[in-house]
Amino acid sequence: MRPTQRIPVEFLSNRAKIRALVLLLLLLGAGACADEPPPAPRTFLFAHTTTGALFRAQTSVPEVIAQAETELARPFRERRLFPSGPITRGDGGHNAPWSWHFVSDRWTLVELSIEVCDATPAYVEANVDYFVDTLGHYCPWGARLIRSADEAPVP
Repeated sequence: MRPTQRIPVEFLSNRAKIRALVLLLLLLGAGACADEPPPAPRTFLFAHTTTGALFRAQTSVPEVIAQAETELARPFRERRLFPSGPITRGDGGHNAPWSWHFVSDRWTLVELSIEVCDATPAYVEANVDYFVDTLGHYCPWGARLIRSADEAPVP
């Protein structure tokens, strides 16, 4: 049987040591609880390879940003990931001229998805109510990350 460690009684009766311990715990706790500002949101540009339509998605999720940067480092023909996630009405301040946008920080980059949420950006535009209210998700299989509109494929 292992002996249990106990705090010596004289420590608990010494007010100076207790104050020092409490101060140390408060300082350690303050450092651990300090709110770091969230990363600045990044906006990524996508091109739909069938239509050439451009759209944007914004995120501040570090893992998604790193994944997007890795994908952009590949030659265009080797990029396979596309966005998948919930969309909502409005351009979100970054997806004009479309009247929809991916919900920031809620989309991911994927290689596979179910077919029901696949569509062109124009189809989503014409059916925003269905995609937002009924389906609740958009996953354009033909979309690929691009650095600029000049890199977009010509349909």
